[in-house]
Amino acid sequence: SRSDAEQLLGAVDRFYATMGFYPWRQSPTLPVSEATAWAKVDAAWTDGTAATVLGKLSAAGTGEVKTSFKTRITGGTYNFLYKYNRGTSGDSTYICFPSQSSSFATEAWIRCGSSTAGTGLPVDLQPNAAAICLGASSKNWSCLP
Repeated sequence: SRSDAEQLLGAVDRFYATMGFYPWRQSPTLPVSEATAWAKVDAAWTDGTAATVLGKLSAAGTGEVKTSFKTRITGGTYNFLYKYNRGTSGDSTYICFPSQSSSFATEAWIRCGSSTAGTGLPVDLQPNAAAICLGASSKNWSCLP
C-alpha cells in the first residue's frame, strides 16, 4: 500500500508538472480550490465532471499510471487508499492507507501524537485527524504527502 501511495502521489505530481493543474481540477482556472475531500481513491474521484482522476492519470497523453495499476488499487480485495487535501494554498495532497505492518502502525501512532487528537500530524492534515487517528495504535492510518 505504501509503494502504491507513493506511485499515485508521483503520478499526481507528474500530471501537475505536465498539465499545470491537478487532475481533480478541470483546467488551470476551474475550479479554483485545490481541495480534495477525504474519500476512497476510486471511480467516484472526479474533476467535477464525468472525468475520473484515475482515468485522467492513465489516459493516453498523460499515461502517468498504467491501467493495470488503476484496476488493482480499486479492486474489491485491495487495502484501499484514501486521499485528502485541505485546499489551502501551500497544503500537501495526502494519500493514506490503513496500517497493516507493525512498523507502519507505530509510525502512524507517533504521527497521531499517541491519541485521537492528531497533534503529531502536519498542520494541513490535522483537520482530518478524526478519520486518521482512531485511538488504538494498530488502527491508525499511514499518510504520505
